[in-house]
Amino acid sequence: MTAAAPQSTTASAGLPADVRKTLSARFPAAAAAPVHWQAESATRLDTGSWLRRAAVHAAVIGDRLVVVAPGPRPLIRHWPLAAVAKAVYNHVTGQLVLPPGRSAFEPTFAVALDPFLARSLLAVASSTPSPTFRGTSPDA
Repeated sequence: MTAAAPQSTTASAGLPADVRKTLSARFPAAAAAPVHWQAESATRLDTGSWLRRAAVHAAVIGDRLVVVAPGPRPLIRHWPLAAVAKAVYNHVTGQLVLPPGRSAFEPTFAVALDPFLARSLLAVASSTPSPTFRGTSPDA
């Protein structure tokens, strides 16, 4: 698990290449916005690769928390930073549990983060300025 970019940088400088490629293909508004914080979580998901599961990357991009797992069938989810304030860190499982997205029927999402990374994410989320991008959802 690594953290990077405590200051604002461009998306191309702060994220791994496969995450950048996935973002630019599926969510171009986020790919162009500045990265305020990013980390690779311990969570691994099946995104269609034969031999391995993809690592889930979390990043504060613009005014949103974006979670990306690159692969042939990538996962991209995002929340406004105001919703991140409602997130709960479960110290027993080591997961940051994020609230449901756009509808009440959407399940919560949990990302395994080190407690210090989770705390730094919450600190960045509370100090990030006004919105910097408005984009359409990659799920639409």
